[in-house]
Amino acid sequence: MELSKYIKSESVELKRSAIHFADYNPRTLSDDEKKTLKRGIKKFGLVGGLVVNKHTGMTVVSGHQRLTVMDELNKFPDNDYIIRVDVIDVEEKQEKELCILLNNPNAQGKWDDNKLRELIPDIDYKDAGLTDVDLNLIGCDYLLQTEEENSLADALTDMMAPVTEQKEVEKEAKQLEKAEKTAHMKEVKEQVKQAAQEKANDMDAYLMLSFDTYEAKSAFMERFGYNPEDKFINGNYEGWNKKQNEERSERISQVLAHARRKINSIVRGAYLKAALGGKKIKSKTITKRKLRIDGVYTDDEDIQTSETEQELPYNMQAMSTWLYHHDEEWRKVERKQDEDASDIPSEINQGVNIDSWIKKEVGK
Repeated sequence: MELSKYIKSESVELKRSAIHFADYNPRTLSDDEKKTLKRGIKKFGLVGGLVVNKHTGMTVVSGHQRLTVMDELNKFPDNDYIIRVDVIDVEEKQEKELCILLNNPNAQGKWDDNKLRELIPDIDYKDAGLTDVDLNLIGCDYLLQTEEENSLADALTDMMAPVTEQKEVEKEAKQLEKAEKTAHMKEVKEQVKQAAQEKANDMDAYLMLSFDTYEAKSAFMERFGYNPEDKFINGNYEGWNKKQNEERSERISQVLAHARRKINSIVRGAYLKAALGGKKIKSKTITKRKLRIDGVYTDDEDIQTSETEQELPYNMQAMSTWLYHHDEEWRKVERKQDEDASDIPSEINQGVNIDSWIKKEVGK
């Protein structure tokens, strides 16, 4: 089975003198903490490897305190004992980052006091590195306190009351500060959103015009005071004030509205003609044939032209669409038919016989 790609270290055994402490290590160990650690190593041994960096000359990255205790137990340097370590090979910057990360409480989680409290009766809490204070904090003080100690604990609680109250005040202040920051961030986001919306609206503040001929474009441009040669113009004329520009914009809007009405009228007229039918269209057919003399085709061509005229029939679908948009009574009929069609079976598993259904409806 292939080793995980996230395993970056190699476990090796070497002499203690081959590795050295990091002089920048920010972690310290009190005498009481050292006693607790030594008690655990004596009972369980050194469990879990020490991490050293090959790139910087076998510098200890993680395990300084355990190595200190191991040196005392093995009487180093008089005894250059063999130790197992996990070797990595990283730059000094990454080494320092790891030195902090591997010992950082922020990356080690927190105790679940309820679960920890349930474990206490089954273990020797001192071998687990816990203290009497720890047991007090998680509510297991009944395992170690006498009545006299309980009275002292109560007195201590009373004495610590101002501190506890101060911490609560600080906690509330932090929560209030966080709420204010959150509200401010929401306000900023809303301002950014509105600014983005305004900018998007400004991007739509343009109009494109197209003319059939250059003469038509020139007439339009001259009418509103623009150079006929310009291809891009600013909607606001710099020589006019705001009111004059607004009046001119209104005039332009009226001209464009009139043009739209004319275009719509032409489109509607053409659509209605297609719906009613009767429109005559002419078609022209040109036939070219190679001349053949004595059974041999020549390069000469015989060209025959024929013209036909055809009258288009009415388009029922176009007529229905036209009436739906221009006749209120027709719309009522269409909607009524849609309602009456609701009894047609539509479930895919049930199906419907179209011929039978039509006969049934026609016979009503």
